Amino acid sequence: MDATRPLFWALLPTAPLGFLLMRQPWLYQRLWPIAQYAIGASEAAVRIDIRQRHRYQLDWLPERVVFSVDDHVVHTSPYSPAARLGLVIWIDNQFAIATPQGRFGWGLVEAAEAQWMDLFAVSVTSLRPTHSH
Repeated sequence: MDATRPLFWALLPTAPLGFLLMRQPWLYQRLWPIAQYAIGASEAAVRIDIRQRHRYQLDWLPERVVFSVDDHVVHTSPYSPAARLGLVIWIDNQFAIATPQGRFGWGLVEAAEAQWMDLFAVSVTSLRPTHSH
């Protein structure tokens, strides 16, 4: 989501009505793509076994963002946020949900087994040329 987009701010006053209208499946199918464009949102389900080790890569380019798992592109977003990137990596049993239909919630999911996360390496590389002073 990119709240710096002018269209985001233009449509923001209509959000409560949009939440109500999108409770109807046929309106959701028509309105949600418009809302996604306005807020610069893009999503895809990633079907992998998270219990196995994987290599994740996020290429944040001026015209798009590409997400890859194990060197295979799993999602390309045509929206490239203008704001700075914030990276948070964690694992826990908390959840928060906000749907286009106006459903909001949070809580805890019971963990059936021990949870863990291994981070082998994290690297951030700028694709912009650097200028020395």
